[in-house]
Amino acid sequence: MRAIEFIVESDYQTKYEIHNYKKLDKILAKLSKLVIEGQKKNKFKYGMVAAAVLDTDNKLVTGINLAAANDKRRHAERVAIENYNKKFGHIPEGSIIITTCSPCSEDMEERYGDSCTDLINQTGVKKVYAGYLDPTQHEKHRDFNIMETKNENIRNLCKKFAETFLDDKIAEVQEQTATKSIVKNFADDELDEMASQISVGVRQVLDKKGYKYLGGGIDKQAFLEPNTGQVLVVFGYSKWTGEGSDFSDDQRMFIDWAKYCKKNQANPNLPKFSDWASFDFQGKRYLQIRMEPLQELSDYLKAIVVDLVEVAKYSKSNPKTAYKKIATFANRNLLDAGEIDDLDHKQVVKHLGGEQAAYNLLKTVYDVKRFGKQHGFEIDLHGGNYMQRSNGTIVVNDPYVLTFE
Repeated sequence: MRAIEFIVESDYQTKYEIHNYKKLDKILAKLSKLVIEGQKKNKFKYGMVAAAVLDTDNKLVTGINLAAANDKRRHAERVAIENYNKKFGHIPEGSIIITTCSPCSEDMEERYGDSCTDLINQTGVKKVYAGYLDPTQHEKHRDFNIMETKNENIRNLCKKFAETFLDDKIAEVQEQTATKSIVKNFADDELDEMASQISVGVRQVLDKKGYKYLGGGIDKQAFLEPNTGQVLVVFGYSKWTGEGSDFSDDQRMFIDWAKYCKKNQANPNLPKFSDWASFDFQGKRYLQIRMEPLQELSDYLKAIVVDLVEVAKYSKSNPKTAYKKIATFANRNLLDAGEIDDLDHKQVVKHLGGEQAAYNLLKTVYDVKRFGKQHGFEIDLHGGNYMQRSNGTIVVNDPYVLTFE
């Protein structure tokens, strides 16, 4: 009898138990940024919910609420699931769906297809992690366990996203003027401080010294340094790994990455760093490092490079196979973005700077992935992690997140 009880308990934990909250909250922060970026680009095409599928091999595929034909909308969970299916096939058992707002279950006139709850039930996914639980939706027919983040900053941010369509009055105001204000405030203040854990006082001090704020990521903020033209990157504080530790795990990870880049400074596809140092502000330990200024890639180029990490293993044995796979992925990515193209492997090579430049970039991604695996870092290379110098050289930037057990 005890053996049977143990099997049942183990089965529940495997299929339904949600853990790794810190990692999941970082993904929610990324999804929040995706919502904000979508609102900046086209607030009618992109909606206020983003979702992701994270499988047991740590492959992460995202999706955002999208406008569809006949005034319908494809909900974010549907887009994320379909994107995963296109890229990797069936979602394996043990995977989890992360979403800024819990899946819908009620009938909705504006929704394309079945409810997200029914759709998730069909996939067999048993775990959903949400930034905010939608109080207007019931839990009937749900075959999965759902949990709301306990991070109040992330929850409040996701709640504000949801309120723009849950509350008719807010939605009406959004149509006229509120969206720009909401996006600006989120992008400049709440999201950056929430995700980066950086006191607003740090930015205020740098503003007074003439530093121009460039933006923030999951755990950092970037500033253009006056006179030098270099970029100063400030990393947020977090709990230290133990007594006597100078840096947090996140900070130490980036130091290792910077040292790797410096050791391989002849590689044109790695960023150039100069000095790094720590400083204390309001009782918290921060890390700062200087790097060369880089430019964001065009959306077209992002669609080409976003899947490089998936084909990097072919860099030594058969680069041509890699380029063909990149072309296939890129055509699909462009189609998902509403663009139609028919790239072949030769055009991919041309867009990557030619035969030698394409090979060097592919090999760099392979080596970066291997270095991360050796140090216990999880690879996190998406379109936003590739940057470009003014001469057109593509650079791998900030490619890791910590692996959480």
